[in-house]
Amino acid sequence: MATGAIVFCIFIRESLSDDVPPIPSVFTADFSGSLENPLKGSYNSSGTHYYDSEHDRQRIDIGDGAGDVFCGSIFPLRNKKCQKIYKEGKLFLNFPEEKYCCRCCKAKGAAKIYPPTFFKDAKLKGTGTDEKGNSYTIYKLDSGFPKFTYEVYNESKLPKKIFLEPVASYSYELSSFKD
Repeated sequence: MATGAIVFCIFIRESLSDDVPPIPSVFTADFSGSLENPLKGSYNSSGTHYYDSEHDRQRIDIGDGAGDVFCGSIFPLRNKKCQKIYKEGKLFLNFPEEKYCCRCCKAKGAAKIYPPTFFKDAKLKGTGTDEKGNSYTIYKLDSGFPKFTYEVYNESKLPKKIFLEPVASYSYELSSFKD
């Protein structure tokens, strides 16, 4: 009996490695999340994330950008749809309802498209199961600022959640992923 438990423990440790699955190089997915804005505090929103590292671009459509640190800086304290468009090393903020678009700040790393291997140095922090019974693995990347937590669905290897501590958390709906 004790031998079986030892073999089982070794099997579990071997299956939970620090080998972090890469972010898919191209995907579209719906998310819900919380955003932190220095003027408004914690704020919930949802939207769609379009990610294309192959062409160095991404767009994050936020249903209510007031809580986002970038979108909320243009129309502070006003609830506006916002698109964060990252292209060719630049970040643009588009407010379709206002018919207003601008190039955002030059903050180091703010306009960067994170490559699929961005989380490769993250460390295993645990596992979980969501409300629909899907298992996932949790990784933590503690180097630099912000710090990141990356949760990945085990079966599909798709992102479950990306948390940029302490400013933004994006939780993805598994059924919404498209190539």
